[in-house]
Parts: sequence; structure tokens; C-alpha cells
Amino acid sequence: MKRVLVVCNHFPVDLGRYMRDAFHRVGADVRSVGPDLGSVIWGLKLDASRAWKPDGPIDAFWPDWTPDLVVHSMQPPVRFHPHYRDVPHVVYTVDNHHMDFRAEGIAHYFLGHLHSRVMPVSGPTDTWLPCAYDPAAFTPGPVPFSQREFDLAMVGELYPHRVEILKAMKAAGFKVMAGMGAVYDQYRNIYHQARISLCPSACGDVGQRIFETAAMNCLILADSCEDFSSLRADGIVIYENIADAVEKARRYLADPQGAQQMIARSSAWAKPHTWDARANVILKWIEQRQSAG
Repeated sequence: MKRVLVVCNHFPVDLGRYMRDAFHRVGADVRSVGPDLGSVIWGLKLDASRAWKPDGPIDAFWPDWTPDLVVHSMQPPVRFHPHYRDVPHVVYTVDNHHMDFRAEGIAHYFLGHLHSRVMPVSGPTDTWLPCAYDPAAFTPGPVPFSQREFDLAMVGELYPHRVEILKAMKAAGFKVMAGMGAVYDQYRNIYHQARISLCPSACGDVGQRIFETAAMNCLILADSCEDFSSLRADGIVIYENIADAVEKARRYLADPQGAQQMIARSSAWAKPHTWDARANVILKWIEQRQSAG
């Protein structure tokens, strides 16, 4: 059993949390350290029950427990505890589309976005490891397409370009659920009631919402992202501009059979893209490194 130490910010929702759970599910002995941020995220204070507690502060160590691998998902400069100086340190981030995570002492980088303009995948120390979804948290929706409460949902950061397209969707007469602060079961329950998952990217990146809501059987309506081709994405409805997005939403809402055909394709495509699969890639890397001596 591999021992993995995850170093991350302990927000209620964080890549580190998804990976801690995934490493556990695939059989690793995993612990997490880093700042305890309580129930605050995105500038909002959630219910205290949403907090995620670390196993220790960022400089914690256990005399009887030494990891085989330290996985960082915090932006550098990273801090290495002397106890783990001889342990391989890697970065896994899905924020390389807008941050550079390169730092001294990192043996390998697992990067969520292939064609990032800020930190692209390049060279032998980089591996493309795209975003994914938590298969335990984000399960297929049980509500038939025609019986769902919302025409569209967009739960996430309300960047100006997202607000603009949401306003257009509401002006077109669609019933829209949008906002921030819904996590895990709350997030899942909203999308189980949504026919369309509206996915305007943050900056041309294929984010978690694509995989999560495809896995939950929503129709995915997204802007064009360069990584879609490399991911061989299937069943994604791509819009070119706001007017096109409104028209395509109207078209598929009026054609439930066509929408469900697209959902079947996108959910089948997304199914293998779990955090568990990502954890296994990282574990295979450390196994190969150890075998090479």
C-alpha cells in the first residue's frame, strides 16, 4: 500500500480533497496537510458542516509514517518538511490555465490543461492529467429530462462573461438556476434538476463542471476549448457566441429526444474521467520511479 501525503489548502471544495478521497478509494494510505480554511470559500461562509479538516498543519510529520510521495496542489513556493526531503515531490494542479506552479525540488508536474497559455504541458517532467469528477459525489441524475425543474444551471464563479450569458438566457425566457456556494450534495441536487449544464469556461479551459455534469446526465452547452479535441470529447454542444448559445439551448429544449441522444454520448465519454483514474496515474508514476531505482 502506497503512502501519499497531499499538501493543499483545505477549502470545503478543493482538488486536494477530491484527490485525498480518490487515493483512499484506490487503496492508498493517504493523509493531508495544509491551511485549515474552515467553511469559507469563494468569499462565502458556508455551513460549518462543510469544513474539511487537515490531518495536520503544513509542516506536520509523523515519526512512524513516511510517505512514498508528496502531492502538492498549492501554488509555489512550496514548503518541504526536512522529514520528507528524500521523498519525491510532485505537483498536481488544474489551475495551470492561469497560474505557474513550477518550483525548485519538484520531480514531476501533473497538469490539468494541455494547451495553457500560462503553464502548458511541455517536456519530460510534465504529464497531462485533465480535470475529472468524483464518482461517489456526482452520480447520474434520477429525474427524467422532461420532468427536471430547470432549463439551465450554472453553479460556479460568476465571472462577468458568465453573468452576461446568464442574463441572455433569462431574457430568452429560460428557467435558470445560477449562483455560488452549492457544494457536493447541494451541487449534485441542482444539476439533477437541470436539463442543460451551461459551461462557459474561465479562460478556454475544460473544467471540472464539464465532467461532473456530463456524469450527472445533463446536456453540456459549452464554449469552444482547445483541449476538447485532444480529449476526444463527444456529445458536447459547442456555442460560438451568446446568440448561438441561446439558439442551441432553445433547439435542444424543444427536442428532448435529440438532447437525450447527446447526453448519452457525453455521459459515456465522461464516465472513465474520474479522480480515481487520475490517482492511479500518479500512483503508477511513483511505482515506475521506484522500480527504476
